[in-house]
Amino acid sequence: MKDRPKRLNRPWQIDYNILSEDRIRFPLVAVVEKTPNNGNIKDDHFIVVKYKRKKYWVLFKCPCGCGHVISLSLQKHHRPCWSLKVKHGRPSLTPSIWQISGCKSHFFITNGVVQWCGRDSFIIE
Repeated sequence: MKDRPKRLNRPWQIDYNILSEDRIRFPLVAVVEKTPNNGNIKDDHFIVVKYKRKKYWVLFKCPCGCGHVISLSLQKHHRPCWSLKVKHGRPSLTPSIWQISGCKSHFFITNGVVQWCGRDSFIIE
């Protein structure tokens, strides 16, 4: 039986003891020089598009299961833009990702784990 998700009051409060392998949504970061077709992106793929040693975009499927491929800019001169950190091969993105259309998902990705944003709390899944 799996543990229930841990509810956290603040996004910076992470219980690292519950980051078991079965909760890691994005276990590895793939770096490519050419943007892949959306149909080639799998549920656990986290892809960074890089050109001439500069990171331009990150692509992954929405973790809610809707099938939408999310593409986020890592370029500081674009607005909005995100910051990517990779530790032990697992991605962390800031700020949060909030789909304003479609599924309306709102979440953080921290160490490859999806943290869903709720009204009053955060749920690590």
